[in-house]
Amino acid sequence: MSYLTIRNLSQTFWDKVLFDHLDMTIVPGQRVALIARNGTGKTSLLNIIMGTMLYPEGTVELNRNIRTRILTQEHNLDPDKTIRDTLVTDDKILQMHELGIWDYEIQAQLILTELGLRNIKDQKVWLLSWWEAKRVSLAQVLIDQPDFLILDEPTNHLDVSMIEWLESYLTTGNKTVLLITHDRYFLEHVCTHIYELEHGQIRSYTGNYSYYIQNKAEREAIEQSTLHKMKQVYKQELEWIRRAPQGRQTKSNYRTWQFDIVVDNLSNQKKRVAHINNTLELWTSHHSRLGWLVLKVKNLTKSFESKMIVDRFSHEFHAGERVGIIGANGVGKSSLIKLLLEQIPADSGSIVWWNTISVWHYEQQIPAWNPTQTVLWLIQEMGNQIRWWNTTMSASLLLEQFMFSPKHQRTLLGSLSGWEKRRLALLMVLIQQPNFLILDEPTNDFDIMTINILEQFLMSYSGCLVIISHDRYFMDKLVDHLFVMEGDGKITDFWGSYTDWHNQHILWWPKKATETTTTVAPTVKASWNKHHYTMNEYMKQITKLTTQKDKLLLQLDEVWLDYVDYTRVGSQINELTSKINELEEKWFELAEM
Repeated sequence: MSYLTIRNLSQTFWDKVLFDHLDMTIVPGQRVALIARNGTGKTSLLNIIMGTMLYPEGTVELNRNIRTRILTQEHNLDPDKTIRDTLVTDDKILQMHELGIWDYEIQAQLILTELGLRNIKDQKVWLLSWWEAKRVSLAQVLIDQPDFLILDEPTNHLDVSMIEWLESYLTTGNKTVLLITHDRYFLEHVCTHIYELEHGQIRSYTGNYSYYIQNKAEREAIEQSTLHKMKQVYKQELEWIRRAPQGRQTKSNYRTWQFDIVVDNLSNQKKRVAHINNTLELWTSHHSRLGWLVLKVKNLTKSFESKMIVDRFSHEFHAGERVGIIGANGVGKSSLIKLLLEQIPADSGSIVWWNTISVWHYEQQIPAWNPTQTVLWLIQEMGNQIRWWNTTMSASLLLEQFMFSPKHQRTLLGSLSGWEKRRLALLMVLIQQPNFLILDEPTNDFDIMTINILEQFLMSYSGCLVIISHDRYFMDKLVDHLFVMEGDGKITDFWGSYTDWHNQHILWWPKKATETTTTVAPTVKASWNKHHYTMNEYMKQITKLTTQKDKLLLQLDEVWLDYVDYTRVGSQINELTSKINELEEKWFELAEM
């Protein structure tokens, strides 16, 4: 028995082919992720499955003998109802009991708690923020305990702890799921199958995200090799056609027909591999030099009415520093950024920016552009020739690098989709060539391919980088340490990746305690806290000394150094190396305890 069967599905949008005789099946127990580039038909396919979009050819069979629930990106909640009335009603409880689901109320309370809704369950929907309403929609889908879940970007607007709970929830039992998400750790931990939508067809991979990446790379290498061989055959056939004697009509006709087949095969293979090179291009970045100290924050404090956001926070930002900011939704991550940028006043404390800093902020909110202006016009307001890091190019060519075709560049800003506006907003920030870059949820609405390209750019970016993101994979690749906003204004500086923090957080600060949970003795926990603090302090010193050493190593390449200067710099490098080795030995001793 299958839950979803699609056969021979075809659909076009204007002159663009979305689905070309597409086949797809989902059976019980599969947790399938649908992966594709933005704009290639993921949402359209969901709309067809839901029955809200017509299609000219093919069959779509959604099993009517099972309970299916669908989470879309747009919530459809009654604004006049409370959360409680939206999710848990007497009629719903009776219905679930008739289906033999006796733990419905218990499950409902668990889901409300995990999604941070239990304390506001008597609040009207119209009073909720957008991300709270999204969580209510997710709770509404999960509480019904359906046989088949279809989830469109379920991790959007969830904080990290909620995402991790959702991973656990979906992988418990034999749940059947079809989901769209750009969260790669979520794909890794949840999915049993990856379905990639490409050129109007579904390509199936059995396994999680890492299996998909490995097999996709192998397949693309084979396709590139096949294309190269086809080009050689094409050249040989083309040469023969040009030299073919006119008298040998029959044989010549046969070779001409064979040549046409080769051309068709080559054309099809080019289409199959075109996507490999048809991606966003961002080059290695160069910017104005930064001094060692970039930003100094001392005893920064801010509260809104009775809620403390930041309590006596101090930190010195140095050149090349990469920091991620994590914390629950509503804890004040964006407010901290606005404080640093002095967009909102602090209650007390000081913020000192050095004069050489060019700081730019990529925000979650899309700028209010003139909707009647074209994409190209917006960029050309900065000039027909744009300085782009280490080169200069026309505004039109730069837009092409950001996947805005010449035809698309004439599109009105008001007609762009959400992800296209975000891509354009990112370009508007990067075009300023900042040496201090702040990114607030930069992966929202981007497909995985675009996120990968952005990561490659940021890995080569040598300026100061501050990131707020619920994308754990993104954070792990890019940041060196974390500001952990724990609530009540407390901010902990943790040196290491998100995964490092998560592993220690789970080990020493369990999220919830049960009656059978063995608690950590206060003296042991206090001892570990001191031990952990010392390790972090060592890591801070190692990072600072390593940065100093790297700067000195660069000086050795300068042609103006004479023998005395060269000896002095060499001596300083040796001294720093000894200090770094000593601190690393101490760090490893503590790590092994």
